[in-house]
Amino acid sequence: MLLHVNFAYDATDTGEISLVEGEDVVIEKGDVDGWTHVRSQSGTGLVPTSYLDAQHHSRKSTHNWNNICSELE
Repeated sequence: MLLHVNFAYDATDTGEISLVEGEDVVIEKGDVDGWTHVRSQSGTGLVPTSYLDAQHHSRKSTHNWNNICSELE
């Protein structure tokens, strides 16, 4: 599932990744205690679930992510 990042986030711990406001990310593992494991253009890791929005992702990013995800499989 593709999610939109509503707010920038700077990773503060091992296993987390930073987010850029406005980018789209792919869920790797669902929410556990307020954290979701995602794949972004910068890598994979945990991010705060509350920073993500499933209802508002860009069509352009969806197309790009489809290409990226298919290459990784």
